[in-house]
Amino acid sequence: MALGIPLGLLAAFFRGKFETVTMRLADIFLSFPNIILILFLVSIFGPSIITVTVVIGILGWPFFARLMFGTVLSIKEKDYIEGAAAIGEKQRTIIFKYILPNAIAPILIQVTFRIAGAIILESSLSFLGMGVQPPAASWGNMLYNAQSITILSERPWMWLPPGLLLILTILSINFVGNGLRDALDPKTRL
Repeated sequence: MALGIPLGLLAAFFRGKFETVTMRLADIFLSFPNIILILFLVSIFGPSIITVTVVIGILGWPFFARLMFGTVLSIKEKDYIEGAAAIGEKQRTIIFKYILPNAIAPILIQVTFRIAGAIILESSLSFLGMGVQPPAASWGNMLYNAQSITILSERPWMWLPPGLLLILTILSINFVGNGLRDALDPKTRL
């Protein structure tokens, strides 16, 4: 997010070569499946909580850059932006006072959904043995350790709590995202 938002904002506001390079770079990142890139990078740098966190975070920038790019392009065409430029407002003022506050709502909504996706991705990697390594705790590790049929049938306390908490956490984060979308979308207000 910290990388994608400024890149998308600057690419949409200034356009030109910076836009071309930034958006093509985002397209290149988006053309590969994230799980394949993450597995490749984790296998190179070694599975650990730091590696997984950094790799998932860095590979998420194109989504935010594309969203910010599209949002800023639509806001830039509004009359109040043209009015601010006509009265001589500096570009920095236009960006931080008029564009960024109006573009942040879709970003906040997307952040919640991307957090839920990152939790699922980390749990999946840990389940495969390429994420957080024991003895560090991860829901994916806990579910991996409860794979045998004996544990599944005779010891549900080993797999049921991590599975349920993973589901409840993802649902909670998605509900927050839906609530933010409803609260920040002017079309849904009465």
